[in-house]
Amino acid sequence: MQGRWSRSWVMATVGLLLGAAAAHAAEPSRPPGGAGGLLPVTVQLNWRHQFEFAAFYAAEARGYYRDVGLDVRLLEGGPDIDAVEAVLEGVADFGVANSGLMITRSEGKPVVVLGAIMQHSAISLLASREKGIDNILDLDGRTLHCPPHAREEINAYLKASGLDLSRITYAPATSTVGPERLEHVDATEVYSTNDGFRILGQEHRYVLFVPRSAGIDVYGDVLFTLEKTLTTRRELCDRFREATFRGLREAMDHPDEFIDLILATRNSQGKSRDHLAFEAARLRQMIRPELVEPGYMSHARWRHVRDVFASVGRLPADYDFAGFLDMPDRRTLPGWVPGVLAALAVGMIVTALVVAKVQAMNRGLKREVDQRMRSEQEVRDGERRFRQFVGTATSVLTHDVHTPLTVMRLQMQTVRMKYPQWADAASPHLDALAAAIARLEELVSRNLALLKESDSPNGRRTADVAGAMEDAIGTFARMWESHRIDRQVMQAGLACEVAPGMLRAIVVNLLDNAAKYGDPSVPIRVALERVTREIRIAVGNRWLVPPPSDPESLFGKGERGNAAERAPGSGHGLHLVRLLAETHGGRAEIAVHGDWLEVAVTLPLAGSVHER
Repeated sequence: MQGRWSRSWVMATVGLLLGAAAAHAAEPSRPPGGAGGLLPVTVQLNWRHQFEFAAFYAAEARGYYRDVGLDVRLLEGGPDIDAVEAVLEGVADFGVANSGLMITRSEGKPVVVLGAIMQHSAISLLASREKGIDNILDLDGRTLHCPPHAREEINAYLKASGLDLSRITYAPATSTVGPERLEHVDATEVYSTNDGFRILGQEHRYVLFVPRSAGIDVYGDVLFTLEKTLTTRRELCDRFREATFRGLREAMDHPDEFIDLILATRNSQGKSRDHLAFEAARLRQMIRPELVEPGYMSHARWRHVRDVFASVGRLPADYDFAGFLDMPDRRTLPGWVPGVLAALAVGMIVTALVVAKVQAMNRGLKREVDQRMRSEQEVRDGERRFRQFVGTATSVLTHDVHTPLTVMRLQMQTVRMKYPQWADAASPHLDALAAAIARLEELVSRNLALLKESDSPNGRRTADVAGAMEDAIGTFARMWESHRIDRQVMQAGLACEVAPGMLRAIVVNLLDNAAKYGDPSVPIRVALERVTREIRIAVGNRWLVPPPSDPESLFGKGERGNAAERAPGSGHGLHLVRLLAETHGGRAEIAVHGDWLEVAVTLPLAGSVHER
């Protein structure tokens, strides 16, 4: 009876949310004017045509601009074109810039941000390992190239990493291609979404430093205009913004189609299809369309941007950026929203209990696996029980756990988007709930991936190890923002015959252990390299507790050594790592050097990814 009442209450709550969203979506949207004429609009891009601007191409190709009465003309950018100055001088009505636009606003220039195209910045630093640069501290006393539009973000990153900015020398660019600039400087600013493609297969020669690893997480591309335009042509701005971000969603959903369009009509840089596909995939990680609505911004995030620029003296610490942001749909918060938030909290507790139950079931499953290996008959019997269990557990995770998690995340986004003034005031509580939801989603995804890969009779296939590791590192970065990753060696083109979910589980478990028991002030070292006919994956960190006298004991079930009081855990992570490695014909080993502990997994080499 109680279970039926709970389900009814949740359905009623979801119904209220969907009703509110439907009411908003039903608001009329008609082109201006009555004669069918289109208003001319000009947009200044901040670089040359590429997938970065696919939102505009998609809105144009799908007729979204035409539907709202606009004839949009795109002006291509380049190294000598300043998109902000183009808008200020009236050359363009709208423009694309980065988070440094807040500094422009502080200088008295009336720019206004309409929405964020990229939730994270792609600005990074590229350096050559051949010049003795392996980590960010090696840039001390070096010569860098960084254009003015990215200087503040890079300086904030260097300062947050502990470098003295007075010991950094900036030199002018000698080439528009990132790796080529390293012939004249020690490190150069690059866009990871673009120049990352240029070093594929050469990762052993280069190192890429990402500001987010030091907590410098600002918006990437933003759409902006002038206060005068917003005041005198409000309807035009609203319609242009709506159509553009609708185009962004379309481009993210159909990247191949718009890669074809760029190749056919806008490929001024002569990029290959593979280059554009690489850019599209990396931009998706910066735009995050599966997590936030295109264009979404928050006051709390812009306060972080202000703090970043204030750290290098480019903004006052208390700079008031009122009027700098224009966010649609400011409404009074309905009385039922606090109840929804309370329901989310209760739902997360219930979900956590379900996930814990599934994890306990997994541990029981591992005991059955050990028993099945004793004889062929036990293997057949165990496999039947295993598949029955996996079917049930997968159904539970997919429907009874994963679905409500998705609903909760969408409800959080709805609250943030539709009621930004209230959401901003309650930002600490919303951020805490969002972090908890993300953690639970990751736990569910990891268990579901393991179950599906284990259940598949043909689960193994040739996998790109570097790609799987980067995916796992990305997952780790979302779960452990306080820890940084130092990629010592990341050799590309290595492959092994493995269930991809299992490979990801190995790396995530190694990183989890390093984060739980390691010193957060020291980057976790990750290495991927070929050793004869094997692939070696190593994760090392400085332990804050003495390692046990017998380090190999940490591979035992439930064994946590001297770290039992350091952090929560079941002690099954490293045991599972060794089990997965041996299942795939490999091995797991531990090495201790003073207070430094390294866990290495060795797997058989299947061949070269590029050869295939």
